[in-house]
Amino acid sequence: MPENPNEDNLPSIQYMSFNTPVPVAEEEKCGRVVLTDLHINISVAMPDGTTAGGDNSDPSNPFPTGCKVNAMNPQTKALEFLFFDLSACISPPNDTPVPPPPPDLPPTTPPPPTTVPAAPPALPRLPRIPRLDGAGATATATSTAATTAAPIL
Repeated sequence: MPENPNEDNLPSIQYMSFNTPVPVAEEEKCGRVVLTDLHINISVAMPDGTTAGGDNSDPSNPFPTGCKVNAMNPQTKALEFLFFDLSACISPPNDTPVPPPPPDLPPTTPPPPTTVPAAPPALPRLPRIPRLDGAGATATATSTAATTAAPIL
């Protein structure tokens, strides 16, 4: 636990939370109070040699001009978790949180093959009608019953 050098090196509380209202039984509590004293403006040298966290914001270098694009340092990651933890369900302080079940996964077997419909039946062939060029030409169609001549309009 960090110590406060300004207070005879007494422990320095960085984060504290409790469920409310305080005087009721634990199962009747419906809210949470949080106090944080986390400071995330310090850059940290990571084991891989990179620098994480930190910013240069102060009154002479206001937000967002003092922000850095470093990766989050461990303290910043903890603070991010704590923000999301605020919205979690209220539970007794000594209970271990249980993660939600994993989502249902789609089946891994491929779907059955689709059946391709057969081609439609072929249309019957129409008899061929010879054409003659010119105005008032006639066309002749032949059938087994009779022969017909009619003007083409």
